This record gives sequence, C-alpha cells and structure tokens, in this order.
Amino acid sequence: MSPRREAAFPRKFNDLNVLRLLGMQAELIDLEAQYNDTSGDDGKSSDPDRSFYTRSFKQLNSLETPHKKLFDDIRIKAGDYSKS
Repeated sequence: MSPRREAAFPRKFNDLNVLRLLGMQAELIDLEAQYNDTSGDDGKSSDPDRSFYTRSFKQLNSLETPHKKLFDDIRIKAGDYSKS
C-alpha cells in the first residue's frame, strides 16, 4: 500500500460536492423567486386565462408561457437536486 491515502482510496471530494449542492440551491432559490413574481403578475391579470395559471396545472401546462417555462426549469433543477 502506498503511504498516500489518496492513492489507496478514491477521493470523495466532499468540499466540492457541498459547493455544487449550494450552487444548485442558489439556482432553485432564484427560480422560485422568479416563479413567485410571475405567479403574482398572473394572479393580478385581467386576462382570465392568465389568472387561472396560478390555480390550475392543467391550464398552466396547456400553453407555452414564461410561467410554464419557469415551472419546467424548476421541475428539472429540483429533480437534479433530489438525485444529488
């Protein structure tokens, strides 16, 4: 066996993994804030379809909107974070 521990056992890179997780959390926090801002705008809208996005996932998923794009981005990032 080598006197160097790194040569005998694979490194885990704990500090780098923590940094990666913190970065993912920061991205999710930013996406959440953007989503909440968009939801607030949608909820106050005079457009009945747009105001309904905040209450109906079926309605939200039926159209390509910035709100749906944010939600999809959050879904992907949260899934990646959960797997980490």
